[in-house]
Amino acid sequence: MDEKLLISAVEKHPIIYDRSRPDFKDVVKRRCSWDIISKTLNVHVNQCMRTWRNIRERYGRELKILRTNPDDSAEVAPKWDLFENLSFLKSHIKARKRANSCHTSGKLDEHLLIETVEKYPMIYDKCDMDFKNTIKKEECWNEIARSLDVPAKDCEHTWKNLRERYAKERKRLHITQEIISRWPLYTSLTFLDCHVKPRRTNNLTLKTESWNSDTDVIDITNHKTETPDFEFVEESQVLDDISEIPETSEKMTLSNIDSSPITSSSILIRASKVAKIDHTNEHGYVNLIPSSYVESNNQGTSSDIAFGNYVGQYLSELADIKKKNKLKLSIMQLLHGDE
Repeated sequence: MDEKLLISAVEKHPIIYDRSRPDFKDVVKRRCSWDIISKTLNVHVNQCMRTWRNIRERYGRELKILRTNPDDSAEVAPKWDLFENLSFLKSHIKARKRANSCHTSGKLDEHLLIETVEKYPMIYDKCDMDFKNTIKKEECWNEIARSLDVPAKDCEHTWKNLRERYAKERKRLHITQEIISRWPLYTSLTFLDCHVKPRRTNNLTLKTESWNSDTDVIDITNHKTETPDFEFVEESQVLDDISEIPETSEKMTLSNIDSSPITSSSILIRASKVAKIDHTNEHGYVNLIPSSYVESNNQGTSSDIAFGNYVGQYLSELADIKKKNKLKLSIMQLLHGDE
């Protein structure tokens, strides 16, 4: 991009740099100005804005050096070839510095905070090698606090609120399909876009886009709705939810029953693979036992004992130790879950 052409184009739109204008915070007008500049230069609007931000900051640093040594202006004269092209900014930077040397009316200047934080990628860029270095992060916040002449805690707290607001506003624009945000600070925070990270959860609804407080990374929850294969039913409802076995059907054996883990509070049942018995009739449970076993072992014993004996024999013949232990655990949970 030709930076001189960009500077010349921006100069024609004072709404971008003149804070004294009554419409300076009109985001719609500012965006329109950037769109015009973008079309004039045939460069994407975001690239124009990023390049301008870098140029403006460089000019501010060069001007500060010049003002710090007024007596040696000839010696410290900036060698930057774009310095003179940006002379129209001089009065505006001076006015802004006076207002921002401390927080105006007891309030931290959020515009300046955003511009300052952007210079410290380790605060918001997860790919930065020092992103998890808490000591260096603390040093960054101390430097930011000194440059703004406010407590470090105030800077951190304000930044946290700004990034949360940006995340919510970004999500709102995505949902409403709006192009321009009416929040004046939104454009200043667009450098965070490349650090946005999608995150999938088990929820079936779209959650609010938010920041991960542990990693300082924006999280955008992206969900995929799926039809569940299982349903949860209360333990007391299990027998009621099993359909009756027709008289002509084959008898069900324990080997046909799903061996998924069962908890005392709820039981996971496949909706299409269950059958029902009459739980008011104790002989209904015995009907689940193979007839060959009942005939060879039912020598005057009660149905409860016959059922228990079969379960014991089934477990003793089960070769899969892991499955056996799961079944034992499930049985014990059912027996003692309400104690």
